[in-house]
Amino acid sequence: MKRIFGTRSSVAALTVSLALAVPTAGGATSAAPETQATSETQAVPGAQAAAEGADPREAVLAERLEFALLGGEILWIEAAGEKFLAILRAATGAATQGGIVINAPIGAIVDGLPLHQTLARTAAAAGWFVLSIQQPIPESRTIALHDGELTARAGLRLDAGIDYLANQGIANVVIIGDAAGAAIAIRHFAGKVPPTVTGFVGLGAWDAPLDEVDIPVLGVAGTRDARAVSLQSLRMARLGARVTPVEVLEVDGAGPAFLGYEALVAKRVRGWLKRMAPGATVKRTGAAVARPVP
Repeated sequence: MKRIFGTRSSVAALTVSLALAVPTAGGATSAAPETQATSETQAVPGAQAAAEGADPREAVLAERLEFALLGGEILWIEAAGEKFLAILRAATGAATQGGIVINAPIGAIVDGLPLHQTLARTAAAAGWFVLSIQQPIPESRTIALHDGELTARAGLRLDAGIDYLANQGIANVVIIGDAAGAAIAIRHFAGKVPPTVTGFVGLGAWDAPLDEVDIPVLGVAGTRDARAVSLQSLRMARLGARVTPVEVLEVDGAGPAFLGYEALVAKRVRGWLKRMAPGATVKRTGAAVARPVP
């Protein structure tokens, strides 16, 4: 296990409030939560380009994000007939390394945390195409991880995001899941990790077995997030005979959202990407090489 020590970042990031009010299906407004099959992959750029089939609440978010977005392009991607909001930050200033899909929890606002913004901007500057996807917005603030309809839609959106990057020629994709968004991604890909997906980063508190996910995994938790630290310990204890690399990082002093530690976490994640998923055309091919867990 590695424990990271560092000072709080002084970089202030403009963020869309997670308390942003969005209209419900019935027309009323409600605050978004505080956290935090095949698919068509036609992408339509622009906040106003949401055609029929998109959640009207996501259209409202797109309009508001257009004014607050720090870099990146708003897209609409289709998954099984449903259009959803995404933000693409293209690789700049470096040789292309691959693609990243940032998966926030169901109900959370895409790009709504300073950490997500920092991860996306700095990874793009290091040569990664970063796609942040909006997951379904439920009618209630009570979000059930095992709600079959919601998690199925979330999985389809993940698939569509990966397909979108593949259509751009990106064959080296890493999933970054935050809290429940990490658990949903791991469960969705159990036993069926796409060949273009070469790594996974889980942020904060998430609970999902790694037995059937044969790609390198990095877990990141703040020492002030007791639940995240506990779940990381449980995952490590359950690894058994797994041979694909699993690494655990603890950020000393950080809480559930890593507020004040965004730059430090982003730097460590980029370091892991450089070691575990370098290059734009890396694909998984057969058996993994055994590597001791730090």
